Amino acid sequence: MTQIAPPHPTPTGSTPTVAHTTVAHTTVAHTTVAHGTSAAAAPEVPDVPYHRLPRSLPNHRWWRPLAVVAVAVLAYAAMMLVVLVPLAIAVLVDPNLGQAVERALVTMDMHDPATFFLAFGTIALLYPAVAFGVRVGGGRSPGTLSSTTGGLRWPLLARSVGVALAVLVTVHGSGMLWDMAVEGLAPTLTWDHRSGLLLAGALLIVPFQAAAEEYAFRGIPQQVLGTWLRNPWWGILLPIPLFTLGHTYDERGLADVAVFALAAGILTWRTGGLEAAIGLHVVNNALLATLGSVGIANLNATDIPLPELLASLAATGIYTLLILRTSDRSTSPKSTPACATPRQNARN
Repeated sequence: MTQIAPPHPTPTGSTPTVAHTTVAHTTVAHTTVAHGTSAAAAPEVPDVPYHRLPRSLPNHRWWRPLAVVAVAVLAYAAMMLVVLVPLAIAVLVDPNLGQAVERALVTMDMHDPATFFLAFGTIALLYPAVAFGVRVGGGRSPGTLSSTTGGLRWPLLARSVGVALAVLVTVHGSGMLWDMAVEGLAPTLTWDHRSGLLLAGALLIVPFQAAAEEYAFRGIPQQVLGTWLRNPWWGILLPIPLFTLGHTYDERGLADVAVFALAAGILTWRTGGLEAAIGLHVVNNALLATLGSVGIANLNATDIPLPELLASLAATGIYTLLILRTSDRSTSPKSTPACATPRQNARN
């Protein structure tokens, strides 16, 4: 089987990590003042480094990062109960459903649509959890978790998706062509009763799962730690072990995941938002899941051959350099607070 980079992350044998219902955010409205009249609008966020953004807001308190994490964890636990309790009741009522759920939880066969949707779907619940935590615990718009402009920057996200698609298809496609030309290993397309559901999940569920993990493992750590610590590397490096250990790969696969997490953290810091990290994560996972739905990639693989590791590391490095060269933070959109006064820049 030909495999691209391992998805970041593949759910473990236990109940998967979590995360996301909708990637889109409501961008902070701009206020226009003309000829003495003004329109009421939410204040824009100040132009400060991404990881220091919460500290610069007027309602900042030292305890708010703790509240964000606590509320997010409780919200996620509540959503899991909302999903799992009705499912447990349905299992008791319908023995056939019970067998499907047991198969999904015990075998963890990612080519089984039940396992696929349960794993990636529960991970996708991370986003509403962290968004609720930021709103209630942090007292600010969830859009401030997306970028320093107070919302998701769609042009940057679109460009990031395009660059990631070009890089991954070129790098991994070259590897597949090499296998075909030199080793005679031609990929074999397969389509069965499960393929349609897996393909739908790859296109409709996986992007939200991947984006949700960026909010949970890049956005929350950088802004929580950045509230107390000026150096951005705390928020970049500390989440890497947690993110990496959520996988069941061999040493090479875990190394690949760790390098991806490092690159995503740097991209988030340098571009002032999550768009670049989301673009790479979504394209990687969706592409792998799409190939897996037609039998080209093995979604259950845990052993990563050295050539595939090197190709994945090269793709991550090339993508990171391209994005950093074209998205210097000094040229990213800036915002001037309309109704809020930022704290002293020296403290940011």
